Amino acid sequence: MSNSYLDLFATNLKKFKPNGNGQASGLCPFHNDKTPSFSVNLNSGLWNCHGCGARGNAKQFAERIGIDPTPYKSFVRAEKSDNQSEIEVQARKYKEYLVTNFDALKASGKVPAFWTLKAVEDTLTGYDKVKNCLTFTHFDINGKPVNIKWHKPDQGGSLQIPGRGENRLYPLHLLREYSTSDPLIYCEGEKDSISLLSMGIQAVTHTCGALSVPSNLAPLEGFEKIIIVFDNDPAGYDGAENTAKALSKSFPALQVYIYNWFKKPSGFDITDYFSQGGSVTGFHHRISYANQYQDNRITGEGKIWLYRKIIDSVVFKDPELFQLWIYCLTEANYKRTTANIKIGAEYRQITLDRGQFLFSLDRASKKTGQPPSSIRERLKKLEKMRNIRLEKVEGRTLVTICKWRNYQ
Repeated sequence: MSNSYLDLFATNLKKFKPNGNGQASGLCPFHNDKTPSFSVNLNSGLWNCHGCGARGNAKQFAERIGIDPTPYKSFVRAEKSDNQSEIEVQARKYKEYLVTNFDALKASGKVPAFWTLKAVEDTLTGYDKVKNCLTFTHFDINGKPVNIKWHKPDQGGSLQIPGRGENRLYPLHLLREYSTSDPLIYCEGEKDSISLLSMGIQAVTHTCGALSVPSNLAPLEGFEKIIIVFDNDPAGYDGAENTAKALSKSFPALQVYIYNWFKKPSGFDITDYFSQGGSVTGFHHRISYANQYQDNRITGEGKIWLYRKIIDSVVFKDPELFQLWIYCLTEANYKRTTANIKIGAEYRQITLDRGQFLFSLDRASKKTGQPPSSIRERLKKLEKMRNIRLEKVEGRTLVTICKWRNYQ
């Protein structure tokens, strides 16, 4: 036990009481505490209040009560107990360094500013000062640390403990604490998981790349709805589809949705969203536009939703206009894709989002039997009615179905 930690807390906590095994309690100095709700580990200097939620390390405690924090900058090295593995000892060492230097690492941009100590401690996330990078601890279903992963280390070298890089769900040990009736966000990577946990949103990911899927998805059994939110790049699009397909196959009754970051830069992800000031309310609003995954769409047997109230619409009362409207709905892409456009002797690739397609007047005329001149007029009428939006892209007409989510 560090005598400096004992002196620090014993001197500055009212009703201070050691509880054995290096633990102690007292009245929290940061709120009007009536019964001792402040807990501290006298070996590590880590403390938290079960009343007001304040938490931190010895250095941060000294700063908050207004005394010199210098003696408490060094963290007591974690000692191995009989039931701790070498992996856990190493992981806790990294975690202690991160907690001790939490504010400084945030200020330097090495840790997202909105991350919370609770999310870091719950996941045993750390920081390796030698490799200058975050470390993520992987657990088994019983909560035992089984691997450490280094996130983009400056020094290169191994990214994981050799022989421990199995593709697992993460944070596997927390899944049992989640509500199965609430939506579960399946994100891309440990960093995004901790970002969501910091915002109070239950999250899961897997520990290898976006395109891979863990062989064991059984711990997800019982969840009613999973929304997949991967990065805004080709690997993210394909990885989301792979994951959705595997989840749907494993749990036929599960509602699986995929959300894409529309009109965001390439590589944009969940951590970027919250780092740029995004709110929890805004995030939930965004993912309400996620599309439900249906594997049968790939075979051309997909569905579009029509509602009975359509018979009262202006579109329905004009048979040719209604026919063209249905044609547009069935031509629109159900997932993000790319198209090659020939311009002169060259081809250019453009991205088509869900609910979009490149309009061909000849194809529309053949499919509907309507003359091209009539199709042009009716297409403009649908745009005026705000059913569609028309744009010119590389000399072609791009059609976007307005409120596409309503038809999926």
